[in-house]
Formats: sequence, structure tokens, C-alpha cells
Amino acid sequence: MDGDVLEESDQNRKETEVEEQTNVDDNAEVDLLNLPPEIFLHICSYLNAKFILTTLTVVCKSLHALLSDASTWKIRLTKRWMQRYPPIPVDDETFNWKLACMEREEQCRLWSEYEKNMHFKSFTSGIYAPVDTVHLGKGGRFVAAGSRDGNLHVWDLNKIREGCEEEDTILHNKNVGKAWLWTVTSKDNIVTTGSWNSYIKFWDLEADCAEVFAVKCKSAVLCSLFVNDILYAGCYNKEVYAIDSRVEKPIVFTTHRRSVLCLGADEKYVISGSEDQTIKIVDRTAGKVFKTIEFEYFPMCLSYGLNQLWIGDKKGRLHLFNTNNHLFEPVMSCESGHNGKLTGVIHNLGSIMTGCTDSVVQVLHPSSKPSPICTITQHQEAVAAIDFQNEVLVSGGCDARIGLWWPVTENRWRD
Repeated sequence: MDGDVLEESDQNRKETEVEEQTNVDDNAEVDLLNLPPEIFLHICSYLNAKFILTTLTVVCKSLHALLSDASTWKIRLTKRWMQRYPPIPVDDETFNWKLACMEREEQCRLWSEYEKNMHFKSFTSGIYAPVDTVHLGKGGRFVAAGSRDGNLHVWDLNKIREGCEEEDTILHNKNVGKAWLWTVTSKDNIVTTGSWNSYIKFWDLEADCAEVFAVKCKSAVLCSLFVNDILYAGCYNKEVYAIDSRVEKPIVFTTHRRSVLCLGADEKYVISGSEDQTIKIVDRTAGKVFKTIEFEYFPMCLSYGLNQLWIGDKKGRLHLFNTNNHLFEPVMSCESGHNGKLTGVIHNLGSIMTGCTDSVVQVLHPSSKPSPICTITQHQEAVAAIDFQNEVLVSGGCDARIGLWWPVTENRWRD
């Protein structure tokens, strides 16, 4: 009898403990830090990388440590896109997999539904001739364009974002010479123009776009870019100019047999593409050609950086070279999906962008087999130039039209 009582008492005590424990569990708060890492990372797979890296990682040191493992982001990229990325071999210890994942996911999100996720504005007012060059300056704070009537057009992108009337967004409309304006670039507040009258001119945006410097070349100026304080310009007569406005006389070198159509440069090399069907890589220090790359069809545009050199040619094909260890080794050649001459190529961690005489702009996956994220058909005639900075894309066309795209501002944290 006493045993039955003791057994019943023990059973009641256990039921009471279970009930109390259940009540505690019901009232307990869920703590992400107490979840197994695998479950937490699985939850994160439903969030976009930009939200994770800009928000979750700053919540506390534990989350920051958990989300800082490069292998986590490499695996995430591999699961989402099967093609090799990046398209060249990289060192896992130095390559920024976190940034790469964020950039790729964000650009894929924006451009896969660009009509919903991107604002669009078309500029035609005051433009009376084909637009052959466009440029984004100061990290995308202003948009500049040059047309065949010799006019330089500059707009304030911040005012465009704010929805101001078009006339209020114009910073400058200036005629820079009675000749086709073929190339525009900038450094800080200085905008440079190159045209078919053989002049390279420097303009100060903060001084009412006043001319501050000019160089008379021997032939039409077809392409240009700044590297630090030096402006490089390629000309119709095969010459490449290296111009430092602080020095009276520019350096001129000739390595091609025909017109120079495109340029790239960094601290070590100047890269030029020509109608002679070659790319010349000049060692800046040695002052001589380091390497020559020959093509079946001449290169019309190039994009250089991230240890990659992308070339777009006359037949609409893309060519990739690995510039690691200064080797400039060929990696692949492929069709771009265009039906015409490539007039612009821009690559970054998130995409490859191309413009073409077929009037189309494409945004491609930046992988070993570039495939379209989207195809943009806003122009009615050939796309002559494109530029991209800080998620802003601009294009200029022979239809005397400029297209501008920038992201819709939303609190998007899910994929």
C-alpha cells in the first residue's frame, strides 16, 4: 500500500515538472544565437546577401563571426549559379567572396526585373544629333554625354533622382567645337572631351564649365580615360597621348598600324585596341610593348580590372583574358548574343554589360558562359556607348537619345 502511494506521488511530481518545463518553453524567447549554425545559415538563405552583410553582421560580434566565413559565401554562390564564377581562377584567401556574392545577387535581382526594380529616364530635349559618348562622373553623381553637333551635355543625377523637372537637372549644355564629340571622361570636377577636330579639352564644372586646358593632337580623338592625374587618349592616326595637365608637353607613343579605338590602363600598363586587329599592352615603366594579342576581327571596346580583360569585337564576340601575374592569358571567346558590332563592354563582380549597333543593351551573368540577365531595347538605333557606376547605367545612341537607369529605393531584404 505504501509502495502504491509512493509510486503515485512520484508520478504526480514528474507530471508537474513536465508541465512547468512546458510552460517555461512556451514562454521562452527564440534566440538566434542558440540555433545550430546550420539552421541559422539555412534561414539566411532566404534573405538577400545585401541585407545580411549590411544589417545582420552589425547586430553583434557572434553574428558577425558566423557570417564572415568566406566559404559560406562561396558555397552560397555555387548553389545558386552552376557556371564557374569568377570566370578566371582566384585565390580564395584574397578574393572577397562576401562582396562578390552581394554584388552578384543584387545585380541579378535588379536587372532580372529591371522594369520594376529600376527607374528609367530618357533624355532627348536639346539633343539634335547622334550621341557617341556617355560618362558617369564622381561615382555616378553626374551624367555627361557628347553628340555629333559638338555639344557637351551634363546632368545632375541627384536632382534626377529627386524627380526635378528636366530643365532643373541640367548642369551644362556647352558647344565645345564644330566637330563630332567622340569621347568624354572625367576626374573629380574636371571633364575632358575629345573630338574629330583633333582637340582634347579640359573643362572645370565648378567654374561654370570653363575651359582650363587644351591639347591639339594630329588627328581625331576616338577614346580616352583617366588614371590618377594622367589622361590617356587614342587617336585616328595610331597615336596614344599621355597628358598630364601639370606638364606642358604630353607624351606620345605609337604602337599600332591603324586607328586606336579603345583604351584601358592601370599603374603598370596601358592597353589599347586598334583597327589593325591587335591589342597592345604597353609597360608604362619600360615605355615599350609588353605583349601583343591578335584578333580575327578588330576590337572595338574593352573592360580592364579585377584581374580580367574583356574585349568586344566587330563581329559581336566577347573575349576574356586572365591578367593574373601579368600573363594576359586567353580564357575564352564566346558569342555575346548581339547581332552587330560591340560598342561597349563593362564588367564587374555582379554582371557584364554590353552595348551594340543592333540597338540593344544586354546585362549578362559574369560567369564562364555569360548568359543574359536581361535585354534592354529602349533605343531605336545603334547603341554607341554605355557606362555603369554604383548601380547606375547610362547609354547613348544614334537615335539622339540617352537612356538612364537607377535602382528603385525599397527595403528589400528577401530574395
